[in-house]
Amino acid sequence: MAKFEKKVKAKYNDIANTYFSFRITGKAVYNEYLEMPAMFAELGNLHGKKVLDVGCGPGLHAAVIELAKEHTPGANFIVGDIYHMPYKSEFFDAAFASYVVHYFSDLDSAFKEIRRVMKKGGIFVYSITNPFKEVTHHLPGRPFYMRKFENYFDEGERKVTWFKNTKNESVIPFIHRTFETYIKSALRNGFEIIDY
Repeated sequence: MAKFEKKVKAKYNDIANTYFSFRITGKAVYNEYLEMPAMFAELGNLHGKKVLDVGCGPGLHAAVIELAKEHTPGANFIVGDIYHMPYKSEFFDAAFASYVVHYFSDLDSAFKEIRRVMKKGGIFVYSITNPFKEVTHHLPGRPFYMRKFENYFDEGERKVTWFKNTKNESVIPFIHRTFETYIKSALRNGFEIIDY
């Protein structure tokens, strides 16, 4: 696991219980009512298929790892390295990554490894935060829709504050990338884009 990923893992471990509680109470409105339904609609019927949940977080998609195991009996959770997964080539029918690829320091290597474990004709769906939103900030004293843009094309590590103004406030690092970078990386590593 790369240095950046270790830093992200440590931050998530610090807020694991708070994050899990936030997700299971339905307060994560964006995730519950937009991102997750859209992702599963793209994946289609998964009955009887081998499915890889890359970076499962609190394990909600399958039904940080200790919590997931406790709340999703029967699922197989492996703490691993996205760059060297312990699966045979062409093992999974489908894979998804919910808001996790922006934590990969080496996007090409991660996509290459995901592609390796996917069966031919398999489907991989992932979600990211909006890269345009990542580089905008509200202008104080102005309506909320009036925002200032930073340099969208300046890719690299950024930070976001979670649970702001609470005892569990935490600054989480992520990698800002343009839409172009995500698209070109997927194509370079053997994926065909069938929807966006």
